[in-house]
Amino acid sequence: MEMSALYPRDLIDFSGKIFRAAAFNFPPYSILDFKNNKFDGIEYNIANEAAKSLNMIMEVHNPADGYNWGFEKEPGKFTGVVGEVQFELADICWGHLFIYGRRLKIMDFSQWYFIDKTCVMVPTSKETTSKVFKTLEPFQLTTWIGVLVMMAAMVISYIILAFGHKEKK
Repeated sequence: MEMSALYPRDLIDFSGKIFRAAAFNFPPYSILDFKNNKFDGIEYNIANEAAKSLNMIMEVHNPADGYNWGFEKEPGKFTGVVGEVQFELADICWGHLFIYGRRLKIMDFSQWYFIDKTCVMVPTSKETTSKVFKTLEPFQLTTWIGVLVMMAAMVISYIILAFGHKEKK
């Protein structure tokens, strides 16, 4: 089989087609200064070189909804840069994205090129907790007591310092 039949010419030269990219400023991966039209960063440079090699013009924009990475707003529907690609407002997105199952259902990812060894995990809130108390959930009772005692000590200290001294006549 001839190589040109396997890789047709129209996948090599896109003749100046606009390549829409959704991203946000997240140094060092994406350094985007839209006001001065200056762009840099690891992920920006990868996408820009790919666009140049395919004879495409890359146009970068922030996610229209204002959410950077975005979240799953309802099952299977994302916001942020992921949503931009999902709803065809962008051809590509980047932003130091984590590859995980729900996103894999709606988009493809490049081969990974960076592993972030930092991860913070917290339990989901209990369904029985009212919305008013959800903010209190992550910390134990002893933590909240400590915070309240420290706040009371600060107030008492302020009162003593502010009103406790007597002026000499």
